Order: sequence, then structure tokens, then C-alpha cells
Amino acid sequence: MSFTASRAGGPGGQHVNKTASAVRAVHTPSGLQVRASASRRQKDNRREALARLSALRREDHQTQTQTTQAQARLGHHQLIRGAPVRSWTLDPHGELRGGSADA
Repeated sequence: MSFTASRAGGPGGQHVNKTASAVRAVHTPSGLQVRASASRRQKDNRREALARLSALRREDHQTQTQTTQAQARLGHHQLIRGAPVRSWTLDPHGELRGGSADA
């Protein structure tokens, strides 16, 4: 995770225009990024960016989990052809043999 400070701009007067109070937080593994510039203080903006980034990561993780679960549910009812669970064979004497997947 990395943080970058920059000038915020907008309302707040000369203080906002002169100081690097805006913060951009980047979660490097996922590439998610958030920019916070609501406060005049860099510390407050950093705290806000971190909170928003963690909420965004939580939401992204939840979406991925739901997608994975939905795919598993849809795949549960599909019939897989050519991959039998059990197979039996008749030997020359008319008896059943097998009962395993590799028989």
C-alpha cells in the first residue's frame, strides 16, 4: 500500500492551495486507489482515504466471493458427460465387476 500527497485545490483558501493536504492511497496488489481531499489536514485526509480504501477492498472481496459462489451453484446442476462416477462391467460369466471410477 502506498500513499501520495498532493495539493488539494478547491475551497479552503490559501492554506489548501499551498500545502500538500490531499492524499491518494493505492492498494498495490489489487490496483484499487482512492483520493481524499475533504479536509485541510493531511492526517485527516490520510485517515479518510484509508477508511474508504478498506471499504472498497471489502466490497470488492464480497463481490468476488458472491461471483464464485454463484458459479459453483450453477455448475452443481450441470451433468458431466464422459466422466462417470461408477462403472461396471460384465465378465464372461455374467457377473458384475467394478463399481469404481477406474474399473
